[in-house]
Amino acid sequence: MMDEKHLDRRGLQSFRQIDLPKNLINLQSSFEELGNLGEEDFSSNTVLTRDLAEAIVKERIGQERFWNMLVSTVNKTHYSPPQDRNTVILDLACSVCEEKETVSLFFGGEDFSLAGASRSVDVIGVDNDEEAISLANGGVRKEYKDNYKFIVADAAHLHEDPRAQNVPKNADVVIIRHQQMFKPDYNDVDNTVRDLLWKQVIDQGLWRLTEQGIMLITSYTEEEHQQLLEYLHLIRANVVVNEENEFSEPLGNGGIDKYVIAIEKVKH
Repeated sequence: MMDEKHLDRRGLQSFRQIDLPKNLINLQSSFEELGNLGEEDFSSNTVLTRDLAEAIVKERIGQERFWNMLVSTVNKTHYSPPQDRNTVILDLACSVCEEKETVSLFFGGEDFSLAGASRSVDVIGVDNDEEAISLANGGVRKEYKDNYKFIVADAAHLHEDPRAQNVPKNADVVIIRHQQMFKPDYNDVDNTVRDLLWKQVIDQGLWRLTEQGIMLITSYTEEEHQQLLEYLHLIRANVVVNEENEFSEPLGNGGIDKYVIAIEKVKH
């Protein structure tokens, strides 16, 4: 394993070198597999139906897209994983945290998979939705339960929420997917409240970010992205990557992780 401890010549405990993956996944092979499902005969299969097989492949494609976004974005920053302890990832407003295996394996320097975790990474997710957090915890395999923790708490008010006692005060990576600082179908009052809440979520993440850490924030639409940029400029956040995600899946008037921003705490 990447985090396997061993003794050096001085008898001191150390960790193996962990390097972030740099290779993109070829999405074409998964698209071809999805297209070929229509030609397969599932009539004699007592476990797998065509709909289930299609859902499984689509889930993998979604995570392969997210993996490619991580490869493309994070490797443009100065971030490198800690070598003497586990990487701590804080996923704010995580919902069911579909990305948990992908971020764990990527930041652990391991190969892509949908059924595993890096032993050198701890993923902590926070969301106010009790049902979503229950599903997130329920989706963790027993052998990886020590590497994942999903907590019901208000990501905008972690300082004040007594349920957030186990949320780490220091995180190497903070992830906020699909912030919603602006929604055109809401009235002015709703947008003001929503805007404030997401600013508070961002502030909570920045406060917990370690000095050498990185924060990743994605947006669904260009309007949300621009609203986010205005706020980050206002608070003088150190934005090191600001781009449209070429691996995003188009959806409606936006896309899954359509825009991505990476923030570093220290200016190099």
